[in-house]
Amino acid sequence: MKTILVFGGSGFVGSNISHLANKLGHRIFISDKIQKEKLKNFEFIQCEITNISSIKACIQKAKPDLVINTAAIADIDFAERENEITHKVNTQGALTIAELCAAYNMRHVFISSDAVYSGEKMEYFETDETSPINYYGFTKSMAEKKIGEVNPKSVIVRISLVLGFPLDGGNSFLADINKKLICGSDIESPTDIIRTPIDVKTLSAAVLELGLSDFYGIIHLGSFDKISRYELTKLLAHELGFDKQRIKPFDSISTENPKAKRHKNGSLNVTKAIELLQTKMLSIEVTIKNAVERIEL
Repeated sequence: MKTILVFGGSGFVGSNISHLANKLGHRIFISDKIQKEKLKNFEFIQCEITNISSIKACIQKAKPDLVINTAAIADIDFAERENEITHKVNTQGALTIAELCAAYNMRHVFISSDAVYSGEKMEYFETDETSPINYYGFTKSMAEKKIGEVNPKSVIVRISLVLGFPLDGGNSFLADINKKLICGSDIESPTDIIRTPIDVKTLSAAVLELGLSDFYGIIHLGSFDKISRYELTKLLAHELGFDKQRIKPFDSISTENPKAKRHKNGSLNVTKAIELLQTKMLSIEVTIKNAVERIEL
């Protein structure tokens, strides 16, 4: 049994990782601003990730073997408007956690993003130079760079799009689609944005495997095939039991859009993960089936 501390543990990804780790018999501490009602069976430590003293107190209390940082401002449009707080959370907070893990000799996993890339290449390998086109991607790219400097034995996990339902709230692409379709709304989805999604169960298993191994460095996790957001949303709608015709295509390049720029192609090459991990990287088809299957606490 290991003691695992999950920053951002009340969120979509963090809570799913915590749930799986708990099922596997590990002792879990969730660290976040607030404790969610459905997650009250987990040990909780309140933490403000923009405050160095708060992070240090959290780590000293939990005394973990492994720290997983899932905490982030992931709303790309909010990040573009609110640079200061986004930098404090996504870059400075992440750096502080990495520094403390190095100081206390604790294993450390940082969750990053395909948004560190411009999206101009057909696919991206771990060795490709980062080239973000929005502020969210910039903060993740800077966090990766600084973490590599202060704690080179960190695990940096890049993901493209995570699919699944939250355990108790959180930012979920699938949950948002399901809610809109239940409410009777049609959904417009871009045909020119390409991703290599991963379901949250597979992601959780892979992150725990990496964190409890001797691996360090950057690794891409996702499906081994790619798909447009439009085609993906149609398949998700069908799997959820809705008419695929309710998903309407549009081309984001030709549409006037006041939102922050999105990288078009977030296709992550996952050969390294396939060769290294016992956790299998999956096809789009299996990823979707896994994603729509809810976890009950």
